[in-house]
Amino acid sequence: MRALLVIAFLFVGVIAQAQDVHFSQFEGAPLHYNPALAGQFDGDYRFTGIQRTQWRSITQPYSSIAFSLDGKGFLDFTPDFGAGLSILQDKAGDSRLNTLQVNLAGAYKLPLGMDSASNFTVGVQAGFTQRKFDNEDLRYGNQWNGYVFDPNINANENYSTMAFTNFNLNLGMAYFHNGPGRNEMT
Repeated sequence: MRALLVIAFLFVGVIAQAQDVHFSQFEGAPLHYNPALAGQFDGDYRFTGIQRTQWRSITQPYSSIAFSLDGKGFLDFTPDFGAGLSILQDKAGDSRLNTLQVNLAGAYKLPLGMDSASNFTVGVQAGFTQRKFDNEDLRYGNQWNGYVFDPNINANENYSTMAFTNFNLNLGMAYFHNGPGRNEMT
C-alpha cells in the first residue's frame, strides 16, 4: 500500500497544472482546494463560504466568492464516503472577466492500521468552469491619436469568442493522523 502511495505522489507532480483564486484564509473553502476533504470533519454536514475583494485601487477591483456544502455517510453501506458541492465566482478587472466554477466531489476514507488513528483519503471532483469577458470598457494602445486617447478610433481587436466553458476533473489525496489529543491533516 505504501509503495502505491509513493508512486501516486510521484506521478501527480508530473501531470498537475492549476491556477487558483487567491483566498488568504483557504481553509474557508476546503472543497475548492482538495476534493479529498469532502466529508472529512466532525459532524454530519458542513456549509462554508468565503469572500475576498482585492486591489481596490484599480478601476474594477477583483472579487471572489466561494460556497460549498458537504457531508458524509450518504451511502448506507459506508460511513467513510463523503460528498459535496462547491461553487466559486470570480470577477476581475475592466473586462469584467467572470469565472464561474461548479463542482461535485466525492471522497473515501481508508483507515491505515488497526487503531484507525491514521487515515488516508482519496477524492475526485468533476464539474465545469465557464469564463467570459466584456471588451466594451477596454482601451488599446492603437486608440491613442498622438495627443489624447480617442475611444472613437477602431481598436481592430477581433475576438473569436468572449466566453468558453470547459470540463474540470480534479483528484486529491489527504493524510490525517488522530493521535492522543491531536487531529492533524497533512
